[in-house]
Amino acid sequence: MYFTLLQKNLKKRPEGTFNKPNKNMKKSKKSEKEALYTTASNNLYLDFGYPPDEAINLSARADIMIFIRSHIKELKWTQRKAAAEYGIPQPRIAEIMSGKIEKFSVDQLLKYVSLMGMTVNIQIEPTTKMKQVFEFEEPKAISNKKTKSAK
Repeated sequence: MYFTLLQKNLKKRPEGTFNKPNKNMKKSKKSEKEALYTTASNNLYLDFGYPPDEAINLSARADIMIFIRSHIKELKWTQRKAAAEYGIPQPRIAEIMSGKIEKFSVDQLLKYVSLMGMTVNIQIEPTTKMKQVFEFEEPKAISNKKTKSAK
């Protein structure tokens, strides 16, 4: 089984997300239509205002923890059983299961995934912004025509 640190299975969020107005919302000077939309990224931590490097780290940790948690739940194991099977202390399993992201580093979580007998593949891709900065040219097709050799 392979685990990829890429959120390709998630549906891509639209450019803006619609927030329904409630009774307590103050009216802004902007038009109502503009006030109802907020731009969102594909990283929740960026949306909450974390610096980009920290947001990527938090997102990776969250993805790994979700994977470990869902794997243990899929096996229908108790925390004690998972700890015994993988050689991970039970309190650490409990912290993973309760989502205590601040208790773990990416390195530690990758170690746990390795102890679980999993292989980790990391895929790195340029962001949309970077794709616009670096426009790559398509390689020219190589001709399959055979050249005649002189005899």
